[in-house]
This record gives sequence, structure tokens and C-alpha cells, in this order.
Amino acid sequence: MKPLLKQAEQNVVNRAKAYNDALEFVDALANFGNRACREHVGKPKFFEGLSMIRTAIRAEQSEAIRECFYLFGVGGDEAAKYSRELFEKVFSGEYQVMNFLDKWGHVPSSYKTADREAFQAECDKAIEAIKVKP
Repeated sequence: MKPLLKQAEQNVVNRAKAYNDALEFVDALANFGNRACREHVGKPKFFEGLSMIRTAIRAEQSEAIRECFYLFGVGGDEAAKYSRELFEKVFSGEYQVMNFLDKWGHVPSSYKTADREAFQAECDKAIEAIKVKP
């Protein structure tokens, strides 16, 4: 029988991943809405609904990720693996990450390119290090 703590961890990680999948689906619906809906017919309501769905999913995802954080702290291998996957996705250079250097998570109004490049170099080094972990 699988240890109950491992089962709890797997359930939380699976939920967090499912919410991410749901957000990708909502993004696909947004692409559809931009192409298929007309501004004067259904587009405003379509995107109002998507916004409410996205808000609800993000709230649930936030709770699941918070719970992953709890389990990661007690040696949760699946939570740690998921954390590394998220880190690589967010810090791979595709997204704006300078907000992580602000105390309150805001994107600075200006910053030195050298600071951004140094931060990205550190992130790239960390990504390489986590790729060797199971």
C-alpha cells in the first residue's frame, strides 16, 4: 500500500497540474474567441465568462500550489519535481521575471540590462542544476 503522505502529495500535485491544463484550455478558448466572436455580437460576454473562469481556476491553482509547498518541506519528491518544472517554465527566459526581484512582486519601471542578464544567467544555471535531479 502506498504511504498516505505520498498519496496526499500526489493528489495535490495532480490537482495543481490539472489547473494548469485547464488554464491552457481557457487560453485556447480565448484564441478561438478572438477569431470567431464579433465585437458587436458575443465577444464581450464570451470574454467576461472566460475572465471569471480564469479567476476561479487561478484561485484553486493557488491553493493547490500552496499545499504542494507544505509537502515539499517534508521531503515530497513529486512536489519537488513539480516545483522544478514550474521554475524551469517561468525562469527559462520566455517570461518577464524581474518582478521577482521586487519586494512586492512588481515589475520595476526600469532596470539595468546587465542586472536582467545576470539574473537570467543565474536562472539558467539553476535550470541546468535541476535537470540533473530526478
